[in-house]
Amino acid sequence: MLFLPAISALLFIGTKWGGVFRVGYLAALAVGLVLLVLGGARQGKGGAKVVTALVNLYGIQSSYGVGSFVGDVLSYSRLLALALTTAILASAFNMIAALIKMPAAGFVVNLLVRVVLGGAVLLFGHLLNYFMGAMGGFIHALRLTLLEFFGRFYEGGAPRFRRFGFSSEVVKIVDASPTQGK
Repeated sequence: MLFLPAISALLFIGTKWGGVFRVGYLAALAVGLVLLVLGGARQGKGGAKVVTALVNLYGIQSSYGVGSFVGDVLSYSRLLALALTTAILASAFNMIAALIKMPAAGFVVNLLVRVVLGGAVLLFGHLLNYFMGAMGGFIHALRLTLLEFFGRFYEGGAPRFRRFGFSSEVVKIVDASPTQGK
């Protein structure tokens, strides 16, 4: 939790905010590296403790796995792209609303047109963006639950569900399953 953000801060922010922040990044980097090495050394046995400790970046060797690491990086990159497109779409609707004007009309008419039409563009655009963001949150949470969470423990192959005691004079249920004769 300290090592990777400290590396990112050193690479992307650097010394823009001054030397005090650089010292903080280096301290977080050192503490994170020590914790990674100690955590990796706990996993190994005998002489392999040192090798295990050095390979333990982000838990790759211990219990996490390289495939999961790459999958998480791609998943977070996808979420970053979704957030970026939401911000760009909101900015585009703001720019479209700012472009609405009638220069040939008087000040009052121009102001009224800008408030009414610009307000309509802003209301429609931001409601659309909000709706798409809410749907995206729902869809991605559902994807994480069904694909990634259930994939760890769910196994299919259960017996087919049969209703308990349904009877009706209007509806006749015909069982077409292959186990009908058994």
